[in-house]
Amino acid sequence: MNTIYDIQEKIKDMPLEEAVEQVRNAIKLQGKKPDDDLLIMKAEMLLTLADATEGVTDYGRYHEAAATVKPLLKRKKKDPYYPHLLHMAAYALIRLDCYCEAEPYALEFYETHYDDTEAAYLAAHAYQGICVERGITDDEPQKGLRFIDEYLKTGDFLRGASVKVDLLVAAGRFDEALDLLDFCAHAHPEHAAAWTDKRISYHVQKGENGPAFQLADALLDQTEDKDDRERLFFNIMDVLLEDKSAKERKNYVKRYAERFPLDISALCEYDEYFGAKEWLALLENAYALGGDIEAARELLWRSLRGGTKKDVKRCLEILEGFVTDDEPDHWSAVQMVMYGAFYKYDTGQCVKILEKDLLSDPNRDCTYTMLGKLHECGIGVPPDPEKAFSYYELAHLHYDDSCGCGALFCAYAYYFGIGTPPDKEKAKNLLLECMRKRGKDSDQDGIYAMMAFEGDDARFDRARALKALNRNTGDPSAAFLLWKYTSDEKERAKYLKRFKKALSEAGQLEKDTLQKYLDHPELPFIPFIRT
Repeated sequence: MNTIYDIQEKIKDMPLEEAVEQVRNAIKLQGKKPDDDLLIMKAEMLLTLADATEGVTDYGRYHEAAATVKPLLKRKKKDPYYPHLLHMAAYALIRLDCYCEAEPYALEFYETHYDDTEAAYLAAHAYQGICVERGITDDEPQKGLRFIDEYLKTGDFLRGASVKVDLLVAAGRFDEALDLLDFCAHAHPEHAAAWTDKRISYHVQKGENGPAFQLADALLDQTEDKDDRERLFFNIMDVLLEDKSAKERKNYVKRYAERFPLDISALCEYDEYFGAKEWLALLENAYALGGDIEAARELLWRSLRGGTKKDVKRCLEILEGFVTDDEPDHWSAVQMVMYGAFYKYDTGQCVKILEKDLLSDPNRDCTYTMLGKLHECGIGVPPDPEKAFSYYELAHLHYDDSCGCGALFCAYAYYFGIGTPPDKEKAKNLLLECMRKRGKDSDQDGIYAMMAFEGDDARFDRARALKALNRNTGDPSAAFLLWKYTSDEKERAKYLKRFKKALSEAGQLEKDTLQKYLDHPELPFIPFIRT
């Protein structure tokens, strides 16, 4: 059997990830009683790797390191390495946000190694987390402050000050916390944004939304990272402006759009404040500035809802430009084909583009569902329900189906017997699977409503179905189902009017599919769903 020295010699020139794998294998070969020193080496290497991970906490490696160290603590109390093991256990658990579990290890490490500044820091950090994890008692902030003050005598000021600010707030000493934040921001301007972000949260905790808003709004202009900026914007809208009127919130979204027009994903969260023409103007500006796919896609969606046929065609041509690049964009291909089919735009190319997309990657659930829809409706190919169903099955089975559209279309096919014998129980189970993956999504509301109103299955709630259908005011299928399941004649007239209006603004494929129900309302209604 290889000794630890043999393994050290073997891995000395290896990249760290490969070396960890070699150590894991050596531990497995040693069976139920692996060498303790080998286990310590593994834990040290895992922590080094986890600390080197940028941007996100490496929970897997921290967890493995903690799980490796904790059994060693029970049998190594008299070993000179015991304080080092305590340190690793406390550190790994703190990185995993398991502060209560880390506390005894951190305190024992401090007691056995009190001259180490890291011991005082870990103890303070554990108490800082406990104040969040299980609520604040009188003792915990004070204990943490005692340890962090000891650490700050010789330790890294910025690292310690961040913990001290949290503990001062937990102790209710807000003025001291804000004074310390001011000092940090002036003494270390290179970290001013991080200190300002912390200060905002403490103003919010005190109920001082006015100062928090002023700081957050000013910080937006200093924040270069798009994700950080959007996070700050959502915080302003959802917390700091929560009690403001719709007009004030709309004005702030508009102001944000003028300052950061390319932050499309953030702006779209608050699109209910704008009419179609206003949105098209905002998105036109964003696309003109950045020319990116995200803005082009949103332009297409908004053009479909409020633009002219000319707007739609231009947007589809923009997306076609992305598809014909050397590395075609999958989502642009699907959307171009989907809305091209709906609006009778270049329908002869639809199937070819989708099949070409599958050649680049056969694991395309949305491409399979789009091919299924084209074969079901006879767009670009003769109608073939059986082939459509086979594509829906491929969407569900061929890939992990993380977005759930394969399950949705299979449920649709089973419920209405499209290309397969009807099987309503299978349909229900597939729809529930889809809802778990996609959450609340308008594409599934029509099928959900059919299942809620045409059976007595407790899994499908009528009140939820009505609420969902009412939310989708521009969806002709939703309007028709509201008309179908409402008994009040006045309400029925309103929903029929809504159905006709929504249908007049829909794409050609939806019109062709749904118009027959105006002419023959006695027919069994099959809601139109998009991919």
